[in-house]
Amino acid sequence: MEQPVEQSCCSLRRDGRLHVCPLHATCGYQAQKGPARASKVVVTAHDSLFHMRPRDIGNVGLLVIDEAFWQAGLRGLDGKAQLTLDGLAPDAEHLTCHDRKGAIDWEASNDLSVLRGRLRRVLDSGILGPIPHALLIAAGLSADDCRMAATLERRRLRDPGLLPGMDPATRRNRIAKVLPPFGAPWAPPGRAATLWLILADALENGHDAASAIIAHDITENGTVRVVRLRWRSTIRSGWVRDVPVLHLDATLREALVKPYLPSITVREPVRARLDHVTVRQVLGSPTSARALTPGEKGPQRLEETARRNLRDLGTYIRLRARELAGKPGARILVVGQMAAIEALRERGLPTAVSTVHFNALSGLDRWNDVTGLIVLGRTLPPPLTVEALAMALTNDVPAKGAEGESWWYERSEKRIRLANGRTRALEGEVHPDPTAEAIRWSICEAELIQAIGRGRAVNRTADTPLAIDLLTDVVLPITVHEVIEWDALRPTRQDIMAASGVVLENAADMARCFPELWPNRDAAKKDNQRRGTNGYYRIFSNSRMSPSSALVTYQPEGAGQKPRQATFDLTCIADPEAWLRERLGPLSMCEIARDASGSATSALEPASRHDRLALLARRLDEAARRDLRRRREALNDLATRLASSAPDRKHSLHHRQERSAA
Repeated sequence: MEQPVEQSCCSLRRDGRLHVCPLHATCGYQAQKGPARASKVVVTAHDSLFHMRPRDIGNVGLLVIDEAFWQAGLRGLDGKAQLTLDGLAPDAEHLTCHDRKGAIDWEASNDLSVLRGRLRRVLDSGILGPIPHALLIAAGLSADDCRMAATLERRRLRDPGLLPGMDPATRRNRIAKVLPPFGAPWAPPGRAATLWLILADALENGHDAASAIIAHDITENGTVRVVRLRWRSTIRSGWVRDVPVLHLDATLREALVKPYLPSITVREPVRARLDHVTVRQVLGSPTSARALTPGEKGPQRLEETARRNLRDLGTYIRLRARELAGKPGARILVVGQMAAIEALRERGLPTAVSTVHFNALSGLDRWNDVTGLIVLGRTLPPPLTVEALAMALTNDVPAKGAEGESWWYERSEKRIRLANGRTRALEGEVHPDPTAEAIRWSICEAELIQAIGRGRAVNRTADTPLAIDLLTDVVLPITVHEVIEWDALRPTRQDIMAASGVVLENAADMARCFPELWPNRDAAKKDNQRRGTNGYYRIFSNSRMSPSSALVTYQPEGAGQKPRQATFDLTCIADPEAWLRERLGPLSMCEIARDASGSATSALEPASRHDRLALLARRLDEAARRDLRRRREALNDLATRLASSAPDRKHSLHHRQERSAA
């Protein structure tokens, strides 16, 4: 009924009697009023700007608007704000305007009927899409006519006399008296007034009414022509009249703020050096929604590809987290699209890895101490969505590119700024319309900047450095230290094995323990032969899986089995022997070797010559000890067999004595 909630539902004094809602004393909204009256600083949501300022807040001395408020003022984006052409008929039976006392104003009703008749000529023209400016002019409508019609539409609304505390039955009866019969054509007064104001803006500025779209709506009774409304609400004057406004936005785009605050002055952005931050940008990574979460209805091949991509990204995150951990308690933050983050969580991530999805991180400060930040992909809606937002914001049709309508964005060359002073060319999406491009940028690049900001890079010192991995092809206004292709970093099967907490050297054991990676011994052997040329292993494993790694020597039972080695990360696999027995069966030997310092050794080849020689010496010593142990065991076994087969000396001496006596 478009009645003020406070007066019709909460509390109202009428004819000397106070009408109060039964829940008024316990209502949380009402409880805010006392503190608000006594406070000098009041924090409220962006949406409050588009509603009447509560009297309890008092006069506003300074209005501070936090970032990205522009979307809070857009209305009708869900497609539900629409008017049927029948409801806008100029000769509707219930098209009557009323005065303040509720009586019918026949003169005003006639004026509204005339204006609706002119509008009906436009709506009956058979067009679909935004209402053209030329047709509005041809129908004899002006901006003043439309504003007057908006005022008259509101006068169609009669006060039903709703009072706080009124029982539901009485409330329903009073509402029914001021509404037309059920099923009769009806245009809600407030929504109809909005349509006229949209048309007034289009006429005044000389463009099509893009916020009013003529379309077909499918109903139970067939197809109906409707006018769908998508528009921008205005900031109520009670908030900004004669009040200084300070708008703070790290990713501000002037084109998105000017429609709300026309006189705003945008200052130059603050630039800061990030001396203790390193940024690596990885191009060509499989981080799109299609590559990671194609959905249940997608082809089988896409699902299989998505599983491999999630496996590879999960391995990347695990190994990168080990490299960036730095010290006990260190954390890594991973940011991505919601579906991708949930899929990675289901596959399992280390406890040191925190996750958050895009559009759920602005303003949060809980990750200001992470040592590493990994950003996966981007958020980018299709051009039609961006254009719908632009039309709601400006009431104008966005400009098209040279090729006209297109299902996707145009491509334009952009440049990644490198730390060495050079740049790297990269193509990126761009919309030809300035407002639509500002919206696209705020959804895509700005959200990536917000993600990077969670690491609080400007606050880092030499003792608290931050490493940022950008797995996206989007060019950002930041300095990048390294640009590398995903194919050069894609985890190999050995990397996936290492990320699980073990590196096996024996090809047959690799195939038995990881059948999902290697179908047979030959496949594992070929991968072992290629290991020396794998750049990812050198970069991320860096000669050791972790400080808690242990070199394990083991030998399965059975003829022809020889001792072999594996490296285990004890933080992932606490009991290497049990792990091996579960997958390989009984073991005849299993030993964990440690160096002189008491820390576990590593099975991965060290990067330096000194480390390689030291590891080779340890392996030779261990091999020599194993050889001596095997020889000692063999000699002991021979001695035991000889002792058991030798004749008893006492029995032999007694036998000889008996023969001599005979």
